[in-house]
Amino acid sequence: MRNVKLISITHTDLDGVGSSSLYIRNTKPESYKVIFVEPYQLLKAVKSIAKSDESFDELVITDIGPNASTIKEVERALEKISREKGARIRWFDHHIWNNEWKDDLIKQGVDLRVDENHCATEIVYRNLNTDDIFSYMLSKSVCSADLWIFNDWAAPFLVRFVGNGRGKKWLEYVHSIFVKSPSFETLIEASKNKAVEVFDREIELMGFYREKAEDINIEGIKLTFVFKSHNDLSTSMLAQYLMSVRNSDIVVVVDKRGKYEFRSKKCNVREIAFKLGGGGHPEASGAPLPSFLTLLMKMKLYGLAIDLAKKKLLNTVKEVSCIPFNVIKKEI
Repeated sequence: MRNVKLISITHTDLDGVGSSSLYIRNTKPESYKVIFVEPYQLLKAVKSIAKSDESFDELVITDIGPNASTIKEVERALEKISREKGARIRWFDHHIWNNEWKDDLIKQGVDLRVDENHCATEIVYRNLNTDDIFSYMLSKSVCSADLWIFNDWAAPFLVRFVGNGRGKKWLEYVHSIFVKSPSFETLIEASKNKAVEVFDREIELMGFYREKAEDINIEGIKLTFVFKSHNDLSTSMLAQYLMSVRNSDIVVVVDKRGKYEFRSKKCNVREIAFKLGGGGHPEASGAPLPSFLTLLMKMKLYGLAIDLAKKKLLNTVKEVSCIPFNVIKKEI
């Protein structure tokens, strides 16, 4: 049985890497393990930890929001971890939460910190009360990229360094660089070559996907739909680019690894993602493809999978329609 002091469950993007690494840099556990997941994989991760014979002192979840269909099972798994393993559980997030979920987790002893106005890395930074200059600069840069403001000079380097869906080994590598870099300048220096490489590839692929993207009018909503088969292109970069050049209300990217990604500056795409078993932010959300479509993707039956994914998507968009951000926020 391996005895680690801390287990970190975090998202697969820059904010996930940033929030987890910042926590570890500042708390300095003797040993740790990082588990990278998409939000819809959270239940599987906590169940696996609850069933394992691994002993640890602390479980930290960062940049992952709960899903309505699984939150009760997540609560039960976390309660089991706390009761049987005696582990402290902390959760830092910036996605939209139901107040009942918050109350239930806090009642069972989870140290929960949720703030929709900041990225997860900044929430960790604020709650640790550290005066570490590296942590301050990292939180500033990560929020600049994650909230899509890009008002920080280092943000473009870091978001391209971490990338989008490059796999577990790459995420573990960049996470270790974030943890071990002696200074923020050292981190940026380590990111530069990869960032330039990624930027060159972005330019090459943007034109390709601009030609492939399809514009669809759904009851007055201009939706741009595209199937992305390149893992080395950021979904966020692609979606924002298409939204700009196509003047779209909603951009939907279907990733061959089995997920929908939604972006909008007008419609609350979280509500669409929610209907499809996912979640996220009003302007940026995601959802898993049904398992049989993921299987078709793995079998490389892309044409059939894309057609079925599009049909399910369009039916959901018709059902939800375009709900402005301010309407949802007032209701919550």
